[in-house]
Amino acid sequence: MSRSITDLLINFGLFFDRDSFSANDFNNAVQRCQNTKPVIGCAWTNEAFELWYLLHFHYYNHSMSRKDYQNAIEDNLKPILGGGYSYQKNSRDMYDLLKEHGSLEAATRNAKRLTESYAKREDYANHNPCTMVWQLVEELLNL
Repeated sequence: MSRSITDLLINFGLFFDRDSFSANDFNNAVQRCQNTKPVIGCAWTNEAFELWYLLHFHYYNHSMSRKDYQNAIEDNLKPILGGGYSYQKNSRDMYDLLKEHGSLEAATRNAKRLTESYAKREDYANHNPCTMVWQLVEELLNL
């Protein structure tokens, strides 16, 4: 039986970043999703969603500030798009830029590598950097 996008969105009900939430709140959110019957998928990222963008270009295994994420995205795209490129959060162009100049395969591989580096640790707030967006992407690709 094939799954629909609706089924997928029901199973992946939450998308969130660590941002400035307390470690306790972040850990509780992830654990509540995992302990729900049925499990609610959560595509979380620590610290910010922009990590997923960066993983399209390189493996990053050090934490960064929000400004550092912006600078790193610009550092990856300026050589391609020109020195005048400036990253804009929530830009509708990012999907096309990543599709044309990044690598979804690299992003998935890099995100899995980060996930594996934390083994079975449940202190999710300390998984920095880390993203579970790759799980959602794999599910979407399998529809």
